Amino acid sequence: MKKPDKSILPLGMRAAALSGLLTMAVLFMPSARAERNESAVKILKEMSDYITSQKNLSVTFDSDIEVLTNDLQKLQFTSSGQVQLSRPDKIHATRTGGYTDVELVFDGKTLSINSKDKNVYAQMDAPGSADQLIDVLRDKYAVVAPGADLLLSNAFNEMMTGVIDAKDIGRGVIDGRM
Repeated sequence: MKKPDKSILPLGMRAAALSGLLTMAVLFMPSARAERNESAVKILKEMSDYITSQKNLSVTFDSDIEVLTNDLQKLQFTSSGQVQLSRPDKIHATRTGGYTDVELVFDGKTLSINSKDKNVYAQMDAPGSADQLIDVLRDKYAVVAPGADLLLSNAFNEMMTGVIDAKDIGRGVIDGRM
């Protein structure tokens, strides 16, 4: 499976998430000599176990998409949003930025998407769990939500698929907190 962008930052566990996200940032960088640092894998496992054990999650995120034009100009589009997940089958998500203002609501039966900036509304039957919805959107409709793999009930396995290198590069700062 293809891996989506990892840009969602869970509230209430920023330090743990940061360690995991920093680890993920380098998990996919191949090196001349493949090496799996078990400490890095352990940090990712602990973070993903914590997230997947939560019945309810509330997440805020900032996301950047960079595009390189044919003229070699680098454009960056920034957005922010929120995701509320109630396992197994409820999601409410918003994403707002210079290029989008969209809301997604999933109740275990129906998926509704409202693109406020384009004045477009769509709804479809989508019976199943949040995991199934994320898979269908990615596999059938090529819609990859940033950080969606962190919401899956098998997040660690999804993120470790195909990993050949892992390093713990330390902690960082989010919202002024370490």
